[in-house]
Amino acid sequence: MDSGNIAIVMVNGDEATVKEIKETDSGLTLIGHNVAVYAPHFYSREEVEKLPVRIIGRVIQSISKF
Repeated sequence: MDSGNIAIVMVNGDEATVKEIKETDSGLTLIGHNVAVYAPHFYSREEVEKLPVRIIGRVIQSISKF
């Protein structure tokens, strides 16, 4: 998965969320599009393996009605 993609991510095996992925050598940052409500969350490489943090798939299209 490329850094900057929007993905469905499962953290700790019980809930999935849709976030932008920023990957670095030190870990993974999950960024929501409503940063006023949901602050970006960083997971170290160790946390990614231990929790685990798993990328389920890439979001291709999102359609919303407001």
